Amino acid sequence: MFGYSTKLEDDEVLLRIFEGVDTQTRPPPKLAVRIRTPFEAARQGDLAKLKRFLTSKDTQFDARSHDDANGGSTILHHAAWAGDVQTLHYIIHHVRSTYGESELRTFLNATDTVCSRSTALMEACRSNVGSVPERLECIRDLIDAGADTAAQDARGDTCLHKAVQGGFLPIVRLLTQGANVRLLVVRQ
Repeated sequence: MFGYSTKLEDDEVLLRIFEGVDTQTRPPPKLAVRIRTPFEAARQGDLAKLKRFLTSKDTQFDARSHDDANGGSTILHHAAWAGDVQTLHYIIHHVRSTYGESELRTFLNATDTVCSRSTALMEACRSNVGSVPERLECIRDLIDAGADTAAQDARGDTCLHKAVQGGFLPIVRLLTQGANVRLLVVRQ
């Protein structure tokens, strides 16, 4: 009369779903996100679409471009923030092979905006998105490719400051164990 099921089997299925033991029920589908720009592809971790943007002759997108409409971040900033190792590797390889080693170093140390002036390495060090091992790998890869660990944002903070402020001890350990890390000490 009211559309409710009175079958015992239906109640058992609902109980199993509620308890999380029903293996026959499919998980809810992921919401589709429409990706219109390379920045959105990097932000969402959609490497296939990012590759199409970077290699398409129709778009002619420069991988070193800044997303001025959304804070001035580069695609590298977005991949580093997300701890997306595969996308980060691809971006570094693409910029190195397309523009050369000196342009890669410039790109690695590009800042997002005049207001915050964060580098991709700073974004990776302050983010809590993704797993810790993937974030550590992203940070290692950025440093190995030439990211400046002593670069300062608009407030004078370095990537080490960002990691300490976030309480990310594994990142602090990584940044302080290498011989190539330069620390900036300001005395008052």
